[in-house]
Amino acid sequence: MTSNHQENTFLNHPNEFSPSVPPKDNTTYNYQHTHDTASTLQQHQHPFYTYPYPINLHPQNQSFWRKHRILIWILASLVAVVIVAAVTAVSVLAITKKDQGSSTSAYVPSDSSPSPLYSARPSSSPTTSPRASPLGPPSTNNVELWISSVLNYSSQWSSASWSASQVIGAPNVYPTYADNSKAWTTTSYTNQEFLTLKIDRPILITQTHLYETYRPGALTKVEALVNSTVFSTLWEGSASATLPETVRIFIPELTKNATSDIIRLTFDFSVRRTWYELDAVKVVGFE
Repeated sequence: MTSNHQENTFLNHPNEFSPSVPPKDNTTYNYQHTHDTASTLQQHQHPFYTYPYPINLHPQNQSFWRKHRILIWILASLVAVVIVAAVTAVSVLAITKKDQGSSTSAYVPSDSSPSPLYSARPSSSPTTSPRASPLGPPSTNNVELWISSVLNYSSQWSSASWSASQVIGAPNVYPTYADNSKAWTTTSYTNQEFLTLKIDRPILITQTHLYETYRPGALTKVEALVNSTVFSTLWEGSASATLPETVRIFIPELTKNATSDIIRLTFDFSVRRTWYELDAVKVVGFE
């Protein structure tokens, strides 16, 4: 009797019945408000009764992304932070890679014979295995001398790998084209650079052979020390940014000759804006 009375009351006055309050018995009620449609409501099961629940708010109809949006946002933020940190670290390493070198002040000749900074190549292990050292193009001159010591330099990568002393003696990298620690390079590729080099004895210099083993074309001037204080320009040109990336022996056409045992080579790294590597230098002439 009570059950039928509750059902009739609800059917006649649906808006006066609150579905949030379960009935005293286990009677199940199925109903819809007249302004709701079957497409937007569904029956939500309750231990005591059934009442309508909007479909778009039902937990079963909420997407995974909506239910877990806070967790997804946190995870996405963490991934973004990790990516930014990784990119920053790689950029810093790339910028500071060349900052391990050392530099010296400009060379100032003196009346006395200058003391060499390097008279032999460093004994550190090379990056790649040593190779045979072939001679350059045949020469009709009667004297061919390799560099015996380094008197001065503008900069070098370090005191061992890619140091100025790597140009002493016969080639170690040529004929291989490679970024190799047994050739000389500098701490920067945006500056004017120089090497002041010495051979065993004075000769009448007619040729200089530069064994360029990585990104050639940076040489701009060849000079010879003709007395204790004066350098004479034997050749002058412009750096090139268009040369192919291949090994070569560069023999500039000297415009004059000079008798000397000291030469100075000047380079412009800013044209190609990349590191240039010099393996060896041979001086050719007459005694």
